[in-house]
Amino acid sequence: MRDKMEENKATETVEERTPQFQTAENAAAGSGGEKSVPEGERSAPAATPEGKTPVPETACLPEEALSEPDEETVPAGQGVPSFWNWFLTFFVMDIPVFGLITLIIWSVSKNTDAVKKSFARARILYRLLFTGLSLLVLYLLYKAALPMLESMLDYLQRVK
Repeated sequence: MRDKMEENKATETVEERTPQFQTAENAAAGSGGEKSVPEGERSAPAATPEGKTPVPETACLPEEALSEPDEETVPAGQGVPSFWNWFLTFFVMDIPVFGLITLIIWSVSKNTDAVKKSFARARILYRLLFTGLSLLVLYLLYKAALPMLESMLDYLQRVK
């Protein structure tokens, strides 16, 4: 069956896999972008005002990248993490010190799957950026509030 699918893919033309664009004629007619046009009479997609033909993001990807992964195509240990796996990941990650240590271990370990390793690295970067920005805001507030607090203390001492 797989050989028959590969044979069908090999016989497809680029026109059959390329999505149709909505032209001015189709828009006026209220069509969704595809018309039933005989094979030899297909026209080129409508050009944009800049004179360039729009290309959808999916037009450049191979068909295999657009389909869902089969159990056969996903290597062992490289599957999509389950709901409970992600739940446990977030649970451990939110424990104050232990979570950060665990993220560091996951980000450098060779035994961690690629999805979790990438997530751990992104989360560590996020924590570092958020901590840095928080400290900067705290410092700016301290510098802005310190003169105000000193003037309030001076006022209270004069009132006595």
